[in-house]
Amino acid sequence: MANVKISDLTAASAVADSNQLEINESGTSKRVTASQIKTYATADTVSASSGGTFSGDVSFGDNVKAKFGNSDLEIYHNGSDSYVDDSGSGGLILRGNAAVTIGKYTGETMGYFEADGAAYLYHNNAIKFQTSAVGS
Repeated sequence: MANVKISDLTAASAVADSNQLEINESGTSKRVTASQIKTYATADTVSASSGGTFSGDVSFGDNVKAKFGNSDLEIYHNGSDSYVDDSGSGGLILRGNAAVTIGKYTGETMGYFEADGAAYLYHNNAIKFQTSAVGS
């Protein structure tokens, strides 16, 4: 059974053991103990000892950061703006095999950088400056 919010369940009932709850969702039943429910409800850390895979979205609230490394790379949204913060000793490197595009979420291009080639800067989705092998 996939993880389901208690409020989304279609059926739940107590079983003979008063410390257990039987959950039935779409024909799949599972018994959980009160301590398991408390653990899942209060957990603030998810860890994996040998890697892991998400099969769905991971949602973060405003000002909640996804931290990487020794917390020197953070990705977050503050309610108005979105941030990628790199406070490590190295650089922040964006890489693409053929090209890197920086754009507005609507699809408007702001910058386009070809691997081993030209660089283009845009204003209002129109090229305003570009480089070539002989300069700009």
